[in-house]
Amino acid sequence: MSERGQPEPMTSRSRLALVIVVAAVLLVAGVLVLVFTFALRIGWPTPHVSVPTLPALPTLPAGPTGQAGTAATGPIPPPTAGPGNSASQGIAAHNASDDVAIGGPALVGGVVIATVQVTNHSTQPSSYVVQIALDAADGVTQLDTAAVLVRSLAPGQSSTQIADFNGRKTIPPGARVTVKAVQRLAD
Repeated sequence: MSERGQPEPMTSRSRLALVIVVAAVLLVAGVLVLVFTFALRIGWPTPHVSVPTLPALPTLPAGPTGQAGTAATGPIPPPTAGPGNSASQGIAAHNASDDVAIGGPALVGGVVIATVQVTNHSTQPSSYVVQIALDAADGVTQLDTAAVLVRSLAPGQSSTQIADFNGRKTIPPGARVTVKAVQRLAD
C-alpha cells in the first residue's frame, strides 16, 4: 500500500505470476474433464456412483385410479394414479399428483421396492420429486419413506423409477404404498 492507502500498481512480475496460476488452474480443470469424459465413454465406473443391480421388472399396465398399491411378493402390482393419492403439492408451483402412478410394494431380490411412474402432462419439460411412504395396514402407521427424482421429462414422456425402502427386507401384511408429495418444476 502506498502512503495514501492506495494499492500499489501491479508489477510485471506479479502479473506474470497471476497469469501462470490461472493457466495452471485451467489446465488442471481441462485435464480432469478429459479424464472423466474418457472414463464415461469406455464405461469405467466413476467414484461417486454406486448403483445396485436389481432383477428386471415387469411392464406396468394401466391401473384403476384412486387406489394405493398393496403388498406383494413377486410381480409388482399395477400402478395406481390420480387424485386419490391425495399427495401434497410441496413447494412446487403446480399440483402434479395426476402425473404420478405407483406400484408395489414388492419384495424383489430381498429388498422392498415400489415403482413410481411419472408422466409429464404439462406443455413444457419438467423435473419431478416424488415422495412416497410404505404405510401399515392400519393406514396410520408410516413404516418407511422413499423419494424419486425424475429430471427433464419432456411433455407427454413417461419414466418409471424404482424406489428402495432403505434396505427393508419384509413387507408386513396389508402394507401399502402411498404418494405423500409430488413436486413438479418446469425446466
